[in-house]
Amino acid sequence: MEVLEQVGDKSVKLKMDIYFKSLAMEDYKNIKLNLPISFDKIIRVTDAFGNQLAFTGSAGATTIIIPEIKAEELTSISIIYRESYPLIVITPDRDRYDLESPVNLEILVINGGERLEYPYIETEVYTPHMSVIHSAMQKLEEMEPMEKTEIYEKFIIPINAPKGTYVATSKFREGFTTIASGTGNFIVAGIAPGIGVLDVVIVIVVLALLYFTAKRLKYMRSEEMVGRGQI
Repeated sequence: MEVLEQVGDKSVKLKMDIYFKSLAMEDYKNIKLNLPISFDKIIRVTDAFGNQLAFTGSAGATTIIIPEIKAEELTSISIIYRESYPLIVITPDRDRYDLESPVNLEILVINGGERLEYPYIETEVYTPHMSVIHSAMQKLEEMEPMEKTEIYEKFIIPINAPKGTYVATSKFREGFTTIASGTGNFIVAGIAPGIGVLDVVIVIVVLALLYFTAKRLKYMRSEEMVGRGQI
């Protein structure tokens, strides 16, 4: 996320770059990318070569049309839009994580029109069931009007975390006053790194062998006791 310039009295122009990596073996055309940014805030959308892309939307979201992504291609788009300040923008380093994966949240803070002596950021991350899996507070230096700063919040997805969409929220505060707040989303796939289908099959086979071995030993002991006339 990059702050380009101030626009009017209470707005700034921002630039956000989004990268795509196709893992498919075929080309895709007319891909739709939905963003939770109001349509009337979008100024321009361009591809990696500077060509403008079409977009549509409403007050709640914007849909960007990407003409083509070739097989195994790495490409990007740039979105320039305006936002009112004070402002918080939360950007995860990835859009999807596995269990026990590290998460790095980039939190951009833009102050309003007043000087702040003791600002701080409160961050909480919620599961799809609204349980808190991470919370933290970071103190900031004194901030002048319109000053911006970036902080990073890092944590690990728990091994027992449910899969689904997670919500990260941050509040920009001084004392008991909330100056601005923001949210960011990411997905947890519910798969532990290094555990695949083959690993699960191996575990099942091992358990089955242990079970049948135990039954065989029990049967042999029973036969031995019968032979000795103890049953």
